Formats: sequence, structure tokens, C-alpha cells
Amino acid sequence: TIKNTFADYLSRNLLILISISVFSLIICTGLTQQPSVEFDQYLRIWAATLGFVLLKYISMRLVGYIFLGKEKTRVGINTYFSILIVAGLLLYPVIGLKIYFLNGAHSSVFDTISLIISTLIILLIAVKIFQIFYHKMLDIFYIMLYLCTLEFIPLTVMFQVYNLFIRDFNF
Repeated sequence: TIKNTFADYLSRNLLILISISVFSLIICTGLTQQPSVEFDQYLRIWAATLGFVLLKYISMRLVGYIFLGKEKTRVGINTYFSILIVAGLLLYPVIGLKIYFLNGAHSSVFDTISLIISTLIILLIAVKIFQIFYHKMLDIFYIMLYLCTLEFIPLTVMFQVYNLFIRDFNF
């Protein structure tokens, strides 16, 4: 096994927080369609995104405790957060360019690039779930339960929360 030091945990958690910040900024600039982002708006979106990730972590631990072994749960959680970090790192230059060109004609191009990257990340998460958890035919039931419990329903709820924030910001 690989021994992790405190610095490893600190750097991984810092990268996760940076990824959450990037996602929140993309949501603020993409959905509000305003030339500037107010800090309190960004902070509310950031807090909601952080809450979503924390609740997702807790629910992943709970579902893993009930249906999977300790090792599969650990691998699944590490894989999820590794993909989250990669997504944040891929989206970071996109959001930087979008902010630079915020009032320009190319702003929608960066929204499209962000959407494509996000869709690919969601597909990658689904593929990794199948690779980690699929071993027998009955495992398809657990995978579908996992996807509904920890991917589709939480994302739907999160989009509704964002929708409430965005309505409040735009009106």
C-alpha cells in the first residue's frame, strides 16, 4: 500500500477546493449572463457546490458501507475525487479565457467548451463506476442503484438549487 502523508492529504484537498471554485465560477459566469459576478453571488454558489460535494462524499461512504466492501468504497471515492480534480484543472484555462472575453462575442464558445468537458467528465465517471463495480450480472442492479442515488438525483437537486440562485441573481 501507498502511505499518504499529511502534505498529500492537504494538497489533494486543496486541489479539490480549487476545482470547486472553478466549477462555481463557471456556473456564475455561465448562468447569470451578467458582465460581472458579485462576490456574494459567487460565495453562495461556492457554498452550495461545496455542500453538494460534501453530501456526495457522505452518501458515497454510506452506500459503500451498505453495499460494497471497504476497499471498493475507498477506490470509488479516490477515483471520483481524482476525476473531479482533473475536471477542475481542465476547466481552469477555459474559465480564465471566458473571463478575459466576458463581454466579447466568443463568450458562448467557452460555455460550449465547458459543457463538452463536463459531459465527458460525467461519462468518464460512469465508465469508471462500471470498471470498479461490475463483476457479476447482479452488479448491474447495484450500479444502477449507485448511479441513481449518487449521480442523477443529486445532480438534479443541485441544478434546481442553482436555478433558484440564478433566478434570484437575475431579477
